[in-house]
Amino acid sequence: MERRRVVTSSVEQFKCLGIENLVTVGAGKCLLDNECPEPCKCNGTVVDCRWQSQLVITPTSIPNFTTSLLLGNNKITKLEPFAFGMGTNKLTNLHTLNLSNNNLNFMAHNSLAGIENLRVLDLRNNSLDRLNVLEALSNDKGTDKIEDLEHERDSSLEILHLDGNGFNCVSLEYLPNTLRRLTITQNPSLHSIILNKNTKNKKSLNIEIDSSGQLLCDCNLQSLLKEGKISWNNRQEPKCGGPENLKGMALEQFKNVKCSGESSCSEEGVYCPFGCRCTPLINNYFEQQTKNQNNHRFRHRKRRLLFRHRREEEDNFRGKQNSVIVNCSNSFLVNIPWPLPKNTEELLLDNNKIKIIKGENFNGLEHLKKLDLSHNLIEHIPSNAFSPLKSLNALMLSHNRISCLSKGAFDGLGLLRILSLQSNLISKLPEVVFSKFVLETQQTLSHVSLGDNPLLCDCGMNWAIKWLRSKFLEPGIARCSDPPERRHQLLLSVQPYAPCPTLNNTNINEDLCNFCSPEKCLNGGHCVLDEENGENFPFQFKCICSPGFYGKHCEQQVDSCFGNPCRNGGKCIVKMGENKLMYEGRFKCICLRGFAGERCERQINECVEKGGKERCLNGGKCLDQLNGYRCECPKGVSRMERANNDGKRVSKRNFCPFNYADPPKCNRRRAIAIKTTNTFLSVGQWPVNNFNSSVINGEISFHFATNQSDGTMFWLGDKDDDSFILLELVRGRLRAAVQLGKGHEPYSQLYSMNIVSDSKSHWLVIGIYGQKFYLTVDDFPTQFAINTGPLNFFPNEFLQIYFGGVPADLGRRALVHFIISDASSIIGCFWDLRFNQISDIENNILPYPSLDLSKYIHVNNTFIGECNN
Repeated sequence: MERRRVVTSSVEQFKCLGIENLVTVGAGKCLLDNECPEPCKCNGTVVDCRWQSQLVITPTSIPNFTTSLLLGNNKITKLEPFAFGMGTNKLTNLHTLNLSNNNLNFMAHNSLAGIENLRVLDLRNNSLDRLNVLEALSNDKGTDKIEDLEHERDSSLEILHLDGNGFNCVSLEYLPNTLRRLTITQNPSLHSIILNKNTKNKKSLNIEIDSSGQLLCDCNLQSLLKEGKISWNNRQEPKCGGPENLKGMALEQFKNVKCSGESSCSEEGVYCPFGCRCTPLINNYFEQQTKNQNNHRFRHRKRRLLFRHRREEEDNFRGKQNSVIVNCSNSFLVNIPWPLPKNTEELLLDNNKIKIIKGENFNGLEHLKKLDLSHNLIEHIPSNAFSPLKSLNALMLSHNRISCLSKGAFDGLGLLRILSLQSNLISKLPEVVFSKFVLETQQTLSHVSLGDNPLLCDCGMNWAIKWLRSKFLEPGIARCSDPPERRHQLLLSVQPYAPCPTLNNTNINEDLCNFCSPEKCLNGGHCVLDEENGENFPFQFKCICSPGFYGKHCEQQVDSCFGNPCRNGGKCIVKMGENKLMYEGRFKCICLRGFAGERCERQINECVEKGGKERCLNGGKCLDQLNGYRCECPKGVSRMERANNDGKRVSKRNFCPFNYADPPKCNRRRAIAIKTTNTFLSVGQWPVNNFNSSVINGEISFHFATNQSDGTMFWLGDKDDDSFILLELVRGRLRAAVQLGKGHEPYSQLYSMNIVSDSKSHWLVIGIYGQKFYLTVDDFPTQFAINTGPLNFFPNEFLQIYFGGVPADLGRRALVHFIISDASSIIGCFWDLRFNQISDIENNILPYPSLDLSKYIHVNNTFIGECNN
């Protein structure tokens, strides 16, 4: 515009372009903008103050046209209120503020006031452990409650970088709703990201984290994960840092796990565990100061004391403003919560259900002065349980179940003044537990409470009597419980026990907390301390079980027959006699006749005698059958006869008709045919407990063939119908059911995999051992069910068995109680019924003889006949 006439120039020529508009916006209005501050450099609207070692506070008089203010890599430690101007000097055009790589540890209320259009705030690599962005952006001069900052939620801030700081927790409640991106990587102390009622308004928020923190996997974190608000680099997938049962689990996996608990994060950035209340200690401090002041009788004296101690109070304030009281009393806790605020000064865990304490529970609590664990269920104090608590003054362990103090239980408590152990089960005070207090001349311990403990005042207590009496540590409440002549005597006044044998170092250092006694392990098992946990947790032991047993206490017997490993109807056993078990994990199969092998997997050719001789002579044809063989003789040779080596015929029966067994007499009835729907066979009372144990052990097997699709096939039960095992056909399939004890509904039951109402031969085994109920049909896999009734044994030792059907009155009762669906008998053929018997184990031969059914058939019963082969 130089040398051009103003009158002839157009309006557009006077308009500034780009950043010139911001720089010259005040021209003609007598508003002079600030110059570029020292020692910064200005380029357009960018003010660059980076790498200025002398810059310890924010520069003043920053130009109003500034859009980007770069203050990184300096030594700024705090932001004062209105740090970037106020009134007409507000930076309304500032979009980006970079404060990274400073020593920033505090941002005051209103510290960002006046920056109304701030979009990007970079606070990376500082020392911040708390941040209330809403409060920092507020223009009000007073101290606002969070409810009064609602208008700040709609600020312009979109990106916030908090990487490389010391945040313990981050609460989304103190962030504006406009925020789209929040990065909090490289925060090793980060434990929790807290949801709030306003989180739903932050729909577009994305939170970037990494694996550096120890995140507590609670419902807060899970909600954020499910909403997709948290992301991370795939190379650094974060994992759960707690609680104990989720430790080490990937966050992607935790997303689908049931969560519990929601922790909180205070405005001061203090993480508070679920179920606890965290109060800044400064609040209690000022309340106490006010109370003390009000107790002064004279106003001038109060004024004089105020001036006298003002400096001391200011020092106390600075020391206490970061400390908190964590109150977890009456919260039904079973474990010490994790994590705990590192600036905790008082930790109250009384009136809970805590059983075990570990030294790692208190890691990082270097400022803790008071710990209250009274009224819990603690039984044992392990070594170095409190060693991280270097500043602890008072330790409350009263009203627990403590019976054992391990060596070095109180090591590391150099500043301990009060130790409360009253109302426990302590009988002995080992010298190795208190040796640090006894030997150290500068020890601070002034009070030891031992009242209401069953103290044994024998030789082992002599050292404690002398020590407590010399230091006046016990207030005169604790009394002896044993030996009888010292019962009820005060510990402070009782005389040392004498005479006493000389104790060697082995006796003195004897581990009194070894609770691994022989009776811990059953069935001959050997008890040993757990090598991983036994040193610190004496109640953690393991049993080395004898062969044939397993379980924590060796209480379970190895059932090698589970799953029925024997094929082709073989009987699986694990007992070699009354009480002798086979080697652990081993079993033996007793095979049916015609089968052999370790698992009865090989079929024997019954037509060939031992030595290779043919069973059928004179040109007879041998047919191999299930339980033997059969000869088809040529014409002129009787099946009842067999030729000897000289060619002569002798009368020797080598087989029996199908319905009979035991040649040559064939006097045992092995098969019957049920001819009508109201016929049954009663085989009398039978024992159901073959091994005289406290659990039922019964098994039934037989063959059958029928074309009937519904009806009752088998019943074993007591007279009251409260306990039974039954078999019935339902639409062509077998239904097996068991009930032990009255009121067990529904019954434990199984259905066969195949349809058996096809007139073909079928074989089945049904049995129960303890609470396991099983069914095997033909070559199909064995099916199992668990008896969930009120009993795991039959009330009566002998039970009635009905075969092929049931009596009419029993059928009616069973129908009324919906035990069976059809009371009709099964018309068909049944053979080789066996019940709870074992054959010749040495020769591994089965079958054991089936029941002689002729004993149970009435002479005049014409409805039970013979099967047609």
